Amino acid sequence: PTSEITHLSQIPSPFQTALNGTTILGCAHGPPGLPDWLIEIPSLDDIKNIDPNNFKIDIVERGVIVTAKADSPFAFESRFFAPNVGIPEDPVTGSSFSLLAPYWQVKQEDVLARQVSKRGGVIRVHTNAADSRTIVQGQATLVLEAQLLTPRHDL
Repeated sequence: PTSEITHLSQIPSPFQTALNGTTILGCAHGPPGLPDWLIEIPSLDDIKNIDPNNFKIDIVERGVIVTAKADSPFAFESRFFAPNVGIPEDPVTGSSFSLLAPYWQVKQEDVLARQVSKRGGVIRVHTNAADSRTIVQGQATLVLEAQLLTPRHDL
């Protein structure tokens, strides 16, 4: 689902410290079910220079999305950091786009976005206003295949 975001007028000081003085253009926070922070900065160069270890911040419950407006063909670019839950940087974070779409006001049309981690990925983002869903599409990398076995309770 597309998530409701709360835009903040005051930037929490730990983020200014984490970004080493990079200008912060906007800051938002996701709802309780997706408690990520979203920070907009000026450029892709600024995004590429971020040290993921800087985001081990007490106020971060799950993760931090750092984003910037992009040049064509991409509408925006981002990175996702979650060191507080053991993920210094997630290569491509599908759930982050349910916050990025409303932040960048993606409406009915499809837009391309790019997550610029080391592995990175291109994501097609579509918001369906009829059912308030953000649809993301892209190439996936299989990292685990498993079979779960559960105890039988009918014996």
